[in-house]
Amino acid sequence: MRIAVSNLMRLTIAQQFGELELQAIYGPVVTTGVKNDRLVGVATLGDRLFFTLVCSERVMLQSQTKTLHEEAK
Repeated sequence: MRIAVSNLMRLTIAQQFGELELQAIYGPVVTTGVKNDRLVGVATLGDRLFFTLVCSERVMLQSQTKTLHEEAK
């Protein structure tokens, strides 16, 4: 199994743009092109941690990603 992790760390960007507020951020959303790869992207915005998991269904079924999401809450 191969997994890559990209940590964008704590983002120090504006979250308020007039009446608009940035409430979440996800990324990076890329693939490595390596068979059966998994990429986890992690970023912190404000007081919240966000993560993105990118992989093909031959690596992890959609039902498994939903289970992972529920367990991570």
